[in-house]
Amino acid sequence: MYQYFLRYLCEKKLGKKYMKNTNLIQLLNYFKLSDIRSFSKFIASPYFNSNTAAISLFSEIRKHYPEFNSAHFTKQNIYIKVFPGEKYNDVKFRKLVSDLNLLAEKYISVERLTKDENQMYNAFLNFKKAKSFFYKNELHLRNWGSILTNPAYKIDEDYYYYRFCFNSLLTHFDSFKGNHSPQSKTIELVSLTKYFALKAMQIFCVNQIYKVIYNIENDNLLLEELLSLEKGGFFKDEPLISIYCKIVRLFNLEMDESRKLLHIVHSEIAGIETRISNQEKSFLFWVVSQYIILTSKKFILTEFKSLKWHYLKKQIEIEIEEGGKFSWPVYLSIINNGLAQNETEWTEKFIVECTHLVSSGDNTALLSWAKAKLLNARGKYNESLKELLLINTNQGNLKIDIDSLTVINYYELKRYNELSYYLQTFKKYLDKSNIVRNRDTNKNTCGGFIKAVNQLVKLNYSTNPKEKTKIISKIEKITENRILFRSWILEKLKASKIKK
Repeated sequence: MYQYFLRYLCEKKLGKKYMKNTNLIQLLNYFKLSDIRSFSKFIASPYFNSNTAAISLFSEIRKHYPEFNSAHFTKQNIYIKVFPGEKYNDVKFRKLVSDLNLLAEKYISVERLTKDENQMYNAFLNFKKAKSFFYKNELHLRNWGSILTNPAYKIDEDYYYYRFCFNSLLTHFDSFKGNHSPQSKTIELVSLTKYFALKAMQIFCVNQIYKVIYNIENDNLLLEELLSLEKGGFFKDEPLISIYCKIVRLFNLEMDESRKLLHIVHSEIAGIETRISNQEKSFLFWVVSQYIILTSKKFILTEFKSLKWHYLKKQIEIEIEEGGKFSWPVYLSIINNGLAQNETEWTEKFIVECTHLVSSGDNTALLSWAKAKLLNARGKYNESLKELLLINTNQGNLKIDIDSLTVINYYELKRYNELSYYLQTFKKYLDKSNIVRNRDTNKNTCGGFIKAVNQLVKLNYSTNPKEKTKIISKIEKITENRILFRSWILEKLKASKIKK
């Protein structure tokens, strides 16, 4: 707490400028330790960088890796180290930071290119194509073909793209060798169609998700044509494309038909899981889990709840394995979903091991909320409430999650007077907050939650049977819409009915 107060005081009163929120530091936050070391060598190379001040700047910045959170990590302090004896010049320093940021961006591009054989072959062969420079027995083309046809090669969007690039270049170089086949252009067209189909189906899946969430009808150009190709067997040897086609169909089916097709999709994913890349798996698992979440009114059976968690958990494990960062809304979603499945031990392990992977301006508040959420799930409402009341943040949805969990704890502890006052404060925040005002969905779900809890409190105080019946009817009406903690509200309503 003292550290944050000191930083606030310095920034407001002393005019100190902190490095943490610069584009450069936000980018370096995603660098692994190996990247930090490699980038140091990269900027030391005269081929890529001739600015010695940029080398000195990075040398000072890396001392603060990985947190970049020290009270001493100010522009003024770094400037003194890079330019000893000089008075701080903000324009000069910002230009240097910008130059180093451009070098970091270039490093990422070069690193990705040199580590991706497909990009290397594609770039070099296109150079030869542009120069009309070829061999009769094109070794690079043959080597690239061996990579793409290797059974161990992971299938994903890039695979289909480079397969098209390969076939396009193969057609070109074959034409120079005098053995041009009339079928070569057909092969090129088929590979292009398959790449387009995969990319289009990914977009169609996202469009279907947006349609359910935001009631937005996007244009799905050529959707029916591609689904017809899949139905006719055009993609019979491309299981990944076929799976995406089935997922798109799922959104437009009735319950019984969609249940059958979802089982088929689940089975087919299991059949190719080891053959697709982690990046593709992560997206695919996200699409399936979103489908199940958004159609939960159809799938009230336990098998589908566990299936949702199956895909969410796999997606999270891939992110962790890849050393990826989580946005704070994703972090909240992971914990909420984990505890909804009663996976308290797994969720606790995730909180301990992965909170530092979250890209957030206030990981301390996130960790406190996560601990409070876990304590609440274990029935330790008083301890959870104490943890929550110590948090001070205005960070969008995190503030909403903190306030709603505080409401639940007050209710569970039967501290109704304090709860009524807190609900008024929560409502005022929603009315004034620009973040929520611009997001009608959030405002409605939160507003519905506040109304429902207010009615639950009235229900607990009421002794009049007729009045109780009216209150129950109001709560049931509110829960017909999408609101925060709808299942918890219904659970408390059911308990009140039994008590009655």
